[in-house]
Amino acid sequence: MQPTVSVILPTYDRPRFLKEAIQSVKDQTFSDWELIVVDNASGPETKKVVDSFSPDPRICYLRRNRPGTAATARNQGITEARGRYLAFLDDDEVCCDSKRMWVRYHYSRTSPNFSIRRRLRRWWEKGTSHILKGARTLCRAT
Repeated sequence: MQPTVSVILPTYDRPRFLKEAIQSVKDQTFSDWELIVVDNASGPETKKVVDSFSPDPRICYLRRNRPGTAATARNQGITEARGRYLAFLDDDEVCCDSKRMWVRYHYSRTSPNFSIRRRLRRWWEKGTSHILKGARTLCRAT
């Protein structure tokens, strides 16, 4: 079944932070998500961290053979994403509010011309050609 939200998490050699980032996604009360961890050619510790969350089928591990930019890793994650919506989380960030993912999904379902943007986390409907812009609160698409 297709998840509602695909969370894309690029990482490069920061297993200590990665573990916290993955756990923060798992701790969300909204559970209809997939997490795509894109390993940007890190050492073996990164894979060990992701494997420690097995057998959660919502977590997918992709490894790049050569290091690239975070944008390249995000693009690979977007290509593999199955969710209707995309969310981005860096390996040194955490999803702080356990209800945030649900609130964003709820607003996107009830108000399709609205989106929420919080610092580095951007949401938009997958397949559209524009990014919804705004401040740290609910904002109108431009």
